[in-house]
Amino acid sequence: MKALLPLYIDRLRDGRIENIEQELDPKQLDIIDDEIDCVKPIATSIKAYLADDFLIICLSLSAELLLHCRICNEQFAFPLTLSHIDQEIPLDEIHDAVFDVASMIREILLVEVPAYPQCGGKVCCNRDSIKKYFSK
Repeated sequence: MKALLPLYIDRLRDGRIENIEQELDPKQLDIIDDEIDCVKPIATSIKAYLADDFLIICLSLSAELLLHCRICNEQFAFPLTLSHIDQEIPLDEIHDAVFDVASMIREILLVEVPAYPQCGGKVCCNRDSIKKYFSK
């Protein structure tokens, strides 16, 4: 499979730094399913360099996910802005001297989705209208 956002390790030798500003199509990241949708591109800012035997990636990203409330099932926008995410990857774990940052971004996004999303943040906005269906 072709890398969506490849970092070529050979381009980072001799102290070189690679800066990438790119928007990713959420459909290509394979994060869209019955529970998660994303209609806007995911904005990313990446700084990559080598330090000893590690690839260092400094990442910032911004996305707007559409989630379903676990209480009322209404879809709501969940803005997600993450900055200064630092990752170090051992070079011996990178095959073919190419690291796909898109797979790391996918993991980060999925980890940040709340396990129990509610349309009002911590409390469902429609809780009062469906209160009669709750058990006591």
